[in-house]
Amino acid sequence: SKFSTAAWLKDGSGFFYSRFDAPEDGEALTGVNKNQKVYFHALGTAQEADTLAYARPDEPDWGLVADVTDDGRYLLIYQSEGTDPRNRVFVKDLTRPDAKVEPFLDAFDASYSIVGNDGATFYVLTNQGAPRKRLVAITLGQPLPSAWKTLIAEGPKQDVLADVTMAADHFVVTWQIDAQNTVRIHGIDGTLKHDVALPTIGAVSVSGRREQAEAFYAFSSFAYPTTIYRL
Repeated sequence: SKFSTAAWLKDGSGFFYSRFDAPEDGEALTGVNKNQKVYFHALGTAQEADTLAYARPDEPDWGLVADVTDDGRYLLIYQSEGTDPRNRVFVKDLTRPDAKVEPFLDAFDASYSIVGNDGATFYVLTNQGAPRKRLVAITLGQPLPSAWKTLIAEGPKQDVLADVTMAADHFVVTWQIDAQNTVRIHGIDGTLKHDVALPTIGAVSVSGRREQAEAFYAFSSFAYPTTIYRL
C-alpha cells in the first residue's frame, strides 16, 4: 500500500484503501508505480481475501484514492495524474449491493474536492470557472456547470478560498488573504454567519464532522506555537 488513505465504512466493519501490485523479484527498489487499484479490507480477515473495488488497467498512470461520505452512503474515488492539479471523481452508492463505480466529475478540467453531501447533492470545492476557488452544490447525474449552484463565490481581489470543512450543518471556511488565514462560518445555504476571532496573524488548519456540534482548528504563526482550539 502506497499513497493511500483508509476510507472506513460508517459501521467500522472495514475500509477501502489503495495499493499497487507487488514488485517483481529483484525490482523492489526500482519498480515503477503503475496500475494503482482500490481494494476493500474487512476487519478480521487476511489481506489476501481483500476484494477489488476499482481498477483502470486501461489507464496505468492514474492514481486512485478512496473516501467515504460522512453519511456512509457513497464511496468516492479521486483520480489524479502525477502532479497535475486537475482530477476526476467517481462515485458508488454503497446502499446498493449491485451498484457500480460510476463517473461523476470526469471532465478533467479542474480540481474537485467533495466537502460533504445531503443525499445526492454534493458540496464541492473547485476552481472550475473560479481560479481562486468557489464552493458549489452539484446533484449526482447533473455534472454540467450550468446545473451547479454556487454557495460561496470566488473571493474579491486576490482572496483564495483555501479550504472548507463541514461541522454541525455549517461550512467552516478558511480564506487565504494577504498571506494570512481568515476563518469564517457559513450556513448550509452559503450565507455568511460570522468570522472566527484568531489570536493574531497566522495559519489555520480546520477539522470537523458534519454530525458533530464542534470543530477544531490548529493555529500557528512565526511567534506562536501550534495550538489546538475548540470551536
